[in-house]
Amino acid sequence: ERGVRIGGTTRPWDEETDVAIVGFGAAGASAAIEARTAGARVLVADRFGGGGASKLSAGVVYFGGGTRLQKESGWEDSPEQMYAYLALEAADAVSEETLRAFCERSVENFEWLCAMGVPFPASGEALKTSYPPDHCTLYFSGNELCPPYCDAARPAPRGHRALGKGLTGHLIFGGLARTALQAGITLRTRTRAERLVTDDGGDVLGVELAEVAAPLAPLHELGKLLVTYGGGFSIKAPEVLSRELSRFEERVVRRRFVRAKGGVVLAAGGFVFNPAMMREHAPAYASASMRLGTAGDDGRGILLGRAAGAAIARMDRCCAWRFINPPSAWTRGILLGEDGVR
Repeated sequence: ERGVRIGGTTRPWDEETDVAIVGFGAAGASAAIEARTAGARVLVADRFGGGGASKLSAGVVYFGGGTRLQKESGWEDSPEQMYAYLALEAADAVSEETLRAFCERSVENFEWLCAMGVPFPASGEALKTSYPPDHCTLYFSGNELCPPYCDAARPAPRGHRALGKGLTGHLIFGGLARTALQAGITLRTRTRAERLVTDDGGDVLGVELAEVAAPLAPLHELGKLLVTYGGGFSIKAPEVLSRELSRFEERVVRRRFVRAKGGVVLAAGGFVFNPAMMREHAPAYASASMRLGTAGDDGRGILLGRAAGAAIARMDRCCAWRFINPPSAWTRGILLGEDGVR
């Protein structure tokens, strides 16, 4: 409590907050908003400039249960129908309790996001497509129209896309980031979490941060882009480029120790850009031809938690596209092999 013990010495904390959050993507920003709403002082550290994979994404959130957008577009839905579909689609990817909570709170969560200025007006026709045109905000993003899914639940479009041109994840993250900053969080960009500081009993006291010097931010950003885009389409590139980026960070950082009286939230993304972790935990996906994420998805947050004694689970579960894409005739046809068998 008096400071951070390093070896045989004790050094003072550099600053104190109530909640420290590692990662400023959609999850980190959401946690920051909720913590500030509860009255906590919040410090958020992001290894890069914030946004993560959420900012780069298609701007689609799977909402349902009778959202305002669904109703305004003339579609009926309910939490029960949403659950019936997802229980079949998602199988055991998450627990029944988690899935039911996701469905039952979907309308509430949609309104929460809309309140932050994310644009979800009724616009365009709800089509079955892999990604809708710029003017569409509601579409069939999964297999809702296909047997056996349409037999289990009444079909309803649940892909809610923020209105804008192209990929609109930046609009969703923009609303979250703006709300968090207006709420009064302290944001530290170009700041990597090195380790969780614990006491003798294993309780987390705070976090050690490593900040890249401001004049070197452009080089740091270039390194991130090389890993994100070079590694996104290459199997070997993430390993080499990520290692070089880490070496650069280690040479130009300033270390700070932050006391987090209310705890540390790890929201630093997944590990799809860490080939070693992919081979260890999700070998079926380790050689994927295209990885969706950023250089920040290197598993650092998971490793930080595990080093502090946290349990890990479902590390073999990855999100891979498997829904039926257009042409729409595929949803009404039958695929036969050369032997005439379906």
